[in-house]
Formats: sequence, C-alpha cells, structure tokens
Amino acid sequence: MLSVLAARGKDTAGLGQSSRRGAGVKRTHAAWGSPCAASGLSPTTLSLSNVHQPLLSGHGVIPRIQRLLVCITWPVNEAWSRPRSCSTTARPARSALIALASDEYGPLWPSFSSVQEMHPQLTPDRSHGPPLPLSTSQHLHIADMPSTDLLSQVRAQLVVDVDSMDPNVAARYTQSGVMFCDMTSNQAIVYNEAIRPDRVDLFKSACAHIQSTEAQLDTDTQVAHTVDLLTVFLAKSVYPYLTGRVHAQTSPSAAYDTEATIAHAKKLVSLFEANGIPKFRVCIKIPATPESIIACKYLEQLGIRTLATCLFSVPQAMAAQQAGCLYVAPYFNELRVHFEPSIWKEYADTAKEHPTSHVISSIVKIYKEIGSSTLIMPASIVTAKEVLGLVSLKPDHLTLSGAVLEKLAAAPGSENVNDAPPEPHHASAPLGSNPADKPSVGDAKVPDVKNINFLENNGAALREALSADAETTRKLADALKIFGEMEAKTKELVRAVLLSD
Repeated sequence: MLSVLAARGKDTAGLGQSSRRGAGVKRTHAAWGSPCAASGLSPTTLSLSNVHQPLLSGHGVIPRIQRLLVCITWPVNEAWSRPRSCSTTARPARSALIALASDEYGPLWPSFSSVQEMHPQLTPDRSHGPPLPLSTSQHLHIADMPSTDLLSQVRAQLVVDVDSMDPNVAARYTQSGVMFCDMTSNQAIVYNEAIRPDRVDLFKSACAHIQSTEAQLDTDTQVAHTVDLLTVFLAKSVYPYLTGRVHAQTSPSAAYDTEATIAHAKKLVSLFEANGIPKFRVCIKIPATPESIIACKYLEQLGIRTLATCLFSVPQAMAAQQAGCLYVAPYFNELRVHFEPSIWKEYADTAKEHPTSHVISSIVKIYKEIGSSTLIMPASIVTAKEVLGLVSLKPDHLTLSGAVLEKLAAAPGSENVNDAPPEPHHASAPLGSNPADKPSVGDAKVPDVKNINFLENNGAALREALSADAETTRKLADALKIFGEMEAKTKELVRAVLLSD
C-alpha cells in the first residue's frame, strides 16, 4: 500500500513538528530520516507514479512544495501505530517515512546521488528503467536493515537526538544513513567543547570575529557576544548530521527575566541565520521558570520554536504546552549527577522505581489526553539501562550524550543491559559549588493540572506550584547554578583571549 501526502504553503510548525495526538496519522514529521530503520524489514519494491516533477533530479528536489511525505506501509498490520519524527518508522505496520521538501531547505534536501550515499539501503531497481527523473513510474528497492545493537532498536521505537556539539559523535552514530534529528546543547556542553585542543581554531575564530566587528563595545559585551557566536559555530559543525534542529540555550542569568530571555533568544536566532542556519532549523532551550515560560509564549508567537528545559514537574510541562513550546525536556536525573557521579542511584526497575519515571509517564499520559502537540524529549540520561526504561514510557524523543550512545551501540540488541555506574558527562568541568541542601520531604503530589491556566497573571499558578514543590525548586535552582558556573568558565576563556590581543 502506498500513500503520498503533500501539503503546500508554509509549514508554521516547521521541521520536527507533529500533527496533534489522536488525529488520523498521529505523528508525522517532515524531515529526511531513516526510510528503513526498523528491525526486520523484508525486501520489497515500491512504485511511485505521477509525483510532482522533478521529485528527485540529479541536482534538485521538489520545488515550491514544502512537504511531501511518502509513507510506504507493509501490510503486516493495517493499523498505523504512532509514526514518529525524523528518523524512525511506524510500528507494528513497519511503515517507512521518506520526507522531502523544497529547495528552500537547502543542504538538508540532497540530490538523489547524495541520498544514495546517505541511504545505501535505497537503491534503484534498474530493471524498470533509469531511476530519475520520476516522470513515469519508478521503483526503489528497500533492503533488509536488521537491528543488531541497542541503538538501532531504540531508534526503531522513538526519535534519537544527539546531546553533544562534537561532530565526531554525530558522525560516528549516523548508522547506515540513519541521521540524528536534533542536536541539543547547554552551557556545560559549550564549555567542554571550548577547552578541547581540536576546537582551538573555532574558538579563536569566534573571538577574532567579535574583536574585528565590535571593537567599540566594552569588554563584557564582547565576551558575551563571543560566547553566543561560539555556540553557533559549534552547533554549525554538527548541523550536517541532523535532519531537524540545532538547539541553543538562553543564559541562566536571564531565567527569571522575561524580557532578557526574549532578547537573548532573538539574538541567538539572528546569529544562526547570519551563519547559514535558518530560523526553522533552530530551537531555543529556555529554563522552565514562570518568567521564562511567559517568554516562550511570546517567542512562539514570533515563529521562534522553543524547548522548556530544567523541567522536573508536571506543572512545568503543562505551562510549557500552554505556551506552545515545541518540546519539553524533563530531566531524568538532576543535572549534578553529570559532574558528581557518586550521587547517581541505580534502580532495579528503572521505569517503575526511578523517581522521575512517574513524572514523565504522567506528562505522556496528560499530553495524550488533552491532544497536546508539544513533544516530550527526556534529557539528562546517564546509562543505557535508563534509556530502555524511558523507551517503555513512550516519549517522543530522547536526547543522548556520546557516552550513552556508545553504550547503546556496543550492546547487542538481543541482550539485556547491565550498566556499570555512569561515567561523568562533564568530567573536565569541575564545579565550584556544592549542591543545594536536599529537603527531607517526599515528592509533591501532582494536582489536577489539566484545568489550571499556568500562564495567566504572569505565571502565578506555576509560581505557586513550584513554591509547593521543594524538590523541583531545589533541582531547578541547582541546574541554573551549574549552567551559570559553566557559562562563567567559558567567559573567562574568552576574556583571556580578548585581553591578550
């Protein structure tokens, strides 16, 4: 069975945005992903006829059509079960999602020769004539792509994003043409890249650019602008390995200042655009404080997509979806475990026993009930066992560090994973502060959040919910403290270079 869906005109949601839950095709995304990432696909031949010319020519793609989703469904099961974004396939129907878009999408949408290089499992069936252009019925052969490791199995279940600004990590785990959807980042990741010897040229380039173009500004402003430009340069190095968006995080110093958060987000987007990454390929990570969630709503109205980060509770997630955020990123572990692994705790049954599992499962359940279009992307994951537990909770995405990707790729898909204790995610970035005191209280009970407007009166209901939840308040404050320290470390590096010249 072959179905072709095309939507003309501007896609206001942009790449990675889905249709709303519960409606027809529940989750379809326009991004070049993995046509055959699922396990156990049988070889088959599909026929494409009467598709807009030229669909795939030697040097171009579909002009002036923003979306074309070609969904090839094997009749294993007629039910289409939650097709997901970017790089995964539907199950159990074993559907493949091929997404193409107009030449406005630039290098994201390659010529067919490039497609064959990225997706060698897609080969022309030449018995039916030359493969291109597709003015008449053409045929592609989809070969077997067995899931031989846990990473492949996870990618067959949901969307995997890369929580790293290292292009080597993104390249290493681009498997058989299966690319990452998004790249996430934060101030700690930027600092860890900035201190790497192999990034010195990029670091100096950012410093030199600001020195040459903003010499009239005071040193503090030059330093802040250099850190922003460095963030963009680092993201751009990973951009070729993505089908979706690059993510950059607003300054933690602005977390409780709506106007400052808006200004920083707009500045980051303009820098990305000036460096060849269009706005629809950018998502701004914003801490889920009342003030910053209000900023998210305003930015979304401007067409700037946002992700609510430093998120530890259902009320924060509800406020984010009310603001129209593209993503929420509930932290599975508090941020400090990446710097102090000794505070990490292992659970026999991660999905049932980990204290954050019930938060994420509640968000998934409530979003489904209300038909939310906000996508759930758990973050702050330290072991492959945690990944498997999270997969069972059925979020939309997972963003994974290079260390976790390595563990998944090394583990055979048929075996259970018994992880060693997690390795420090940011071993080279020791913290200068101790964690906030942990209150001796249990988890706050989740109120009936579906009928609460968390945004009215400048986020008063969210502010009240946070005040009543000591553990979320502690984790949020500690995350902002750590990100602030990492940002300050990067600024020290930049300042030393700027003042030395």
